[in-house]
Amino acid sequence: MDYLAFEKPIEELIIKLEKAKEIGLDDSVDVSKTVADIESKIE
Repeated sequence: MDYLAFEKPIEELIIKLEKAKEIGLDDSVDVSKTVADIESKIE
C-alpha cells in the first residue's frame, strides 16, 4: 500500500505492529500489551 507524506507516521506504526505480531508468534514472548498500545495509536 502506498502512503501519502502526511500518512508516514501511520505507516511506521503499522510496520511496528506487524513486527510485534511476528515476535508474538514465538510462544515465549507476550506482546499483547505492545500490540494493544500500537493499535490504539493507529486509531
